[in-house]
Amino acid sequence: MRVILHIGPGKTATSTIQHELTKMRRPLARAGWLYPRTGLLHRWRGTAQHGIGYSLVARPAEWQRHHRRFPAQKVWPALTRELARARRCDTALISSESMANLDREALERIPDLLWGHEVEIVLVEREPLARMESLYAQVIKAPPYSKAFVRPFLRRALPKKAHEITRALFEQVFSPERVRIVPYEALLAGGSVGARFLDALGGPELSKWPKRSVVANKSPDWSVLMLLRSLNTVGDVAFEDRRKLYAAILAAAPEGDIRADPEKSAARIRAAIKGPHRDRLRAAVGKWFALPEIDPPLTDAERAEIRAEAGLDRRPAA
Repeated sequence: MRVILHIGPGKTATSTIQHELTKMRRPLARAGWLYPRTGLLHRWRGTAQHGIGYSLVARPAEWQRHHRRFPAQKVWPALTRELARARRCDTALISSESMANLDREALERIPDLLWGHEVEIVLVEREPLARMESLYAQVIKAPPYSKAFVRPFLRRALPKKAHEITRALFEQVFSPERVRIVPYEALLAGGSVGARFLDALGGPELSKWPKRSVVANKSPDWSVLMLLRSLNTVGDVAFEDRRKLYAAILAAAPEGDIRADPEKSAARIRAAIKGPHRDRLRAAVGKWFALPEIDPPLTDAERAEIRAEAGLDRRPAA
């Protein structure tokens, strides 16, 4: 069987693609494409096979709580059985940005674990600074709940050129011929992101794709993001508690700049905060709204300067 590993990386429309592939699982199977259930964080509600990548992480961080639920000795045999049962399918598509973070030793295990199958890698490339800005929002609003400010974060992250390292590493392990590059911009050219992604892989034409994609895991307004960054400095809040609290805050926060009407916004957000850490977090919200100003978003001039410092040109990755 042809096995396509869509490795992301993160912040390249992966969540949107995974949500749409999940909704299209049955039509895809009828067309000969398997979108497996093995490795889903929640077997009947998950949208991505993150457990497959997690199973190869030797030393997960404290906040990577899901990793421990997916030992390799169980995950990969389960995937092998699912591939064998899908007799009407000639292609399996596995999607998880967790695989983009695997080291060489972990990647070199995959050909053996998928022995007998034709493995291909799909990597979506996005302009590096834009991806890092989106990644910054992700690490503020979700684990590891960073306390970093955006400018030092980008100046530290961009020179590492993670996009080039990821591509080179997969090409070394699987060969350049087996690594397919999909431009991020091509996925946003209109219509369904999932349909455009599948078309880039030479997949079947299906009639039930949504006419327009709903962006999943969207970054919040800058002011909301800065509030969450401030709340990340409040210690002794468990990851799971913080996840629930931030989901409630994001749902309660008004659209746009929450500092435009600070009294109304603060009241709504404070009311949404419940649980054992309520008093400390509500106090932190009050202090943040009392600040005369907050860290402003990047200007175009600053973006140009950061790109130049990192040795990047202004052209999107091809």
